[in-house]
Amino acid sequence: MDLVENNLHLIEAYINIINVITSIPTINRYIKEGNVILVVADWPGQIFLKTAILQYLVYGNSSGITDNILLFLLMIDPLYISLNSRELIFLQYQLFFLAIYKYIFGKKKILAQKLKP
Repeated sequence: MDLVENNLHLIEAYINIINVITSIPTINRYIKEGNVILVVADWPGQIFLKTAILQYLVYGNSSGITDNILLFLLMIDPLYISLNSRELIFLQYQLFFLAIYKYIFGKKKILAQKLKP
């Protein structure tokens, strides 16, 4: 196996990396045994891969996507679920958290309005 640098910011990048992964002999043998490959991805990764799968299902090989895309099973990591739920709770109850923050750290301290990644 070799490392392949890829920015994964476009659907084409995901398609290219899937083709690279399925061209590895060991993984190809694993797939031919009837196994699938789990992909743990964050939200953009989920969207790009699901879009690629849908494009293949609708347009077939004319989409430029091989049937290898169907061998990957998407799964969202519990960490991402936890982080997303915490962010939603913080955003929904931001005034409450702001009041607690000011109570603990003083009125001059300001709680950031935008969350950092």
